[in-house]
Amino acid sequence: MVEVDKYTDPIASKEYSVVSCGACTVQYAVPFENPGADWYAKFSPNDSYEGCCLPRFSKFLGNKGIPSGKLLDVGCGTGIFLEKAKAHGYDVYGVDINIPAVGAARARGLDKIYLGELSGFIGEKRSSDLDVVTLFDYLEHLSNPAETVRMAKELLRPGGCLVVTVPNAERPIIFKRDDFDQPPHHLTRWTVHSLKGFLERNGFDVVSIDASYLPVWEFTRHISNFIIDRLLTVFKMVLMRGQPKSATFTQMYGSKGPEQGGRFNLLKNRSTRALLVKAFRLAIHYLTAPIFGILRIYYKVVRDNPGVHIFAVARKAR
Repeated sequence: MVEVDKYTDPIASKEYSVVSCGACTVQYAVPFENPGADWYAKFSPNDSYEGCCLPRFSKFLGNKGIPSGKLLDVGCGTGIFLEKAKAHGYDVYGVDINIPAVGAARARGLDKIYLGELSGFIGEKRSSDLDVVTLFDYLEHLSNPAETVRMAKELLRPGGCLVVTVPNAERPIIFKRDDFDQPPHHLTRWTVHSLKGFLERNGFDVVSIDASYLPVWEFTRHISNFIIDRLLTVFKMVLMRGQPKSATFTQMYGSKGPEQGGRFNLLKNRSTRALLVKAFRLAIHYLTAPIFGILRIYYKVVRDNPGVHIFAVARKAR
């Protein structure tokens, strides 16, 4: 066991180490425990990561090696993927612990959505007749990934497929690793080698595994985040007058707007702030894309697995 990283969670002020397992090469957090629903509500109260998964959804739907039939999406969120899979002819099921997300999924007309843990879904279903189980950007959040994969295997018919996507620990990282990729948000970090070995040890034959998707926006996102972080620091110094530097814009303004008059009243609206940040990101993207396009080519040449995410298709061993 070798320590490869350290991180202090700004929400709970808790220190974590990230260590590498000498046997399986998976990197994992110490302490290795999920922070719970309250922590996630503070970390990302209104965000959905399904939009970020759209390239993985498209890759799934275009993969001819994945069978049709009954499909379960674990951590289905608001049902964006299930809606697409249903349109492609799948009989879709979903599992999620997030009450608002499940409500949004059902509002899409997806009626086979289970609110709760995967273990509860198994308790109700009691059959191994699923053709596909998907874990999109899910495994890295778990303190019991092996147990979850074994439960997925229990639900699959003989020869059924498990599809897993996780962030690729070998992708290029500019400046520093994002907070969302640090513990306790992500408890594990995976490579193609470690994910393949993990799936095989838990009763699956890996049919295909790929980590080649490396878009230019992965680089431009890092530079825009770097600049935005520093701009926020300047704004807070100007606006906050001695308040904690860790406070967010929402905390700065509260429900009544800025204390020091109307110079920055435009920024007190959350949707306006989000729109300005989005516009800034787009500007950075188009300004730096030519430079990072060259860097992307470099990484594609010098690394075997440079992609942002790993996409694995594994068949239940008979």
